[in-house]
Amino acid sequence: MRKHINEIQSIKFKALREVAVLSFAGRLEEEKDSIAELVDPGPEPRIRCCIHKERAITTERVNLAIGGDRSNPNVVEVLPAACDGCPIDRFVVTDACRGCLSHQCLEVCPIKGAIFFSDGSVYINQKKCVECGKCKEVCPYHAIIDRMRPCKRVCPTDSLQVDENRKATIE
Repeated sequence: MRKHINEIQSIKFKALREVAVLSFAGRLEEEKDSIAELVDPGPEPRIRCCIHKERAITTERVNLAIGGDRSNPNVVEVLPAACDGCPIDRFVVTDACRGCLSHQCLEVCPIKGAIFFSDGSVYINQKKCVECGKCKEVCPYHAIIDRMRPCKRVCPTDSLQVDENRKATIE
């Protein structure tokens, strides 16, 4: 029985195969920079926004395959170039907001100015939001939605955090 692999798995496999081939041939150090262009020949991207982004991610995969960031004590690493396609603003007010009189979301928010009322609706200042979710919990109209990053949602150990640049990091 043949197992179907998706495009991303195929790219990962090709990158790791090239690392292995060059390593066994003793040419990895000299030729590792050519792997990204070999795996992602272009000119059109297969998955990402552009071929340059795909090659940057493949280069990070190659570096991870040959040992990764040795100063990082974690067993798992995030590929920084790949961490940008997710919705950054976790809690978002939808058009279901009715601007209710009680403004429970404003009252429950622990950060002054993170939620404000204007023109009959509530808005979230994403620069101030600490993503506690209290506003979503109290909204009687379910107008505030949680767009949690997929990687954070599926992390079984809750080890994934978001740094000051709003990029994923692993503790």
